[in-house]
Amino acid sequence: MKDMWTAEKMILELKKRGKRITRQRLLIIEVIAMKKSGDFKEIYYEIYRRNPNIGQATVYRMLLTLEDIGAIRRVQGYVVNECDEKTAV
Repeated sequence: MKDMWTAEKMILELKKRGKRITRQRLLIIEVIAMKKSGDFKEIYYEIYRRNPNIGQATVYRMLLTLEDIGAIRRVQGYVVNECDEKTAV
């Protein structure tokens, strides 16, 4: 079983890629690492509750960055996979 991304691992990977770790980014990372999953609204409202000065665009851009490094993934429901004739019944 693979280890989950922790806030520390996310920070290290971002630093490796030349990203600054600002207070805002640190808060966003901490919330995401704590929640483990959730949609944008849930994540944003928790961040907003802790710091109302962080805007939605900032959170969204950070989510995209974390997705780019492989720390998180976006899941929007179920999708039926394609199959070839070998696997079709």
